[in-house]
Amino acid sequence: YKAKLKDEKKDNELLRIGKLEIGVWYHDNEKYPKALSFLLESQRLSEKLNLIDIRYSIINQILASIHLQIGNYNEAEKYIDKSLQTSHLLKDTFHLGGSYLTKSVLLLRLKDEIRAQKYVDSSMNVMINVKHCEPCYYTAKTYNAAIKNLTGNYSGALEELNEVEGFVKKNDQWAVRDLFFISEKARAYLGLKNYNNAIQ
Repeated sequence: YKAKLKDEKKDNELLRIGKLEIGVWYHDNEKYPKALSFLLESQRLSEKLNLIDIRYSIINQILASIHLQIGNYNEAEKYIDKSLQTSHLLKDTFHLGGSYLTKSVLLLRLKDEIRAQKYVDSSMNVMINVKHCEPCYYTAKTYNAAIKNLTGNYSGALEELNEVEGFVKKNDQWAVRDLFFISEKARAYLGLKNYNNAIQ
């Protein structure tokens, strides 16, 4: 569709949105090289048009997420910091909470539990006040449990995870079959030497 657009501001704005949407689709379908291509082009257009808005924050957050998935932690940090900066600037609590959470995931991967705790706490503090994103808050609690597992506080991790599971069952939200949730629950049981539950 690019051939039909002129190099004008309005056309480039439409192109930026189109590239973002296609990039999101490729990301959601785990086609990361294609997703990176479209998202980087959308980011370039945002910067060219000086559109440092919510979409720009989203672009950077998804870029960070992809680099986290493929183990490029330096790149992930660069993009998540841009997303955090933009969300702060715009005072957008919804995306700010998500950016804090992504930063905590990065730090968790780097086994920097002290800084990961700081960002997951910030994420939960922001998300607890965003009513339409209760599942986001409980996702953050799952990462909080992961930090507790990392520091050997297995009973604290299990307490967090049981609270998450209670919310999920009560509200019929995202499934408890979430792999990250399951692995952290198994890790907590293993740490507590409750081997039967860990195996289950």
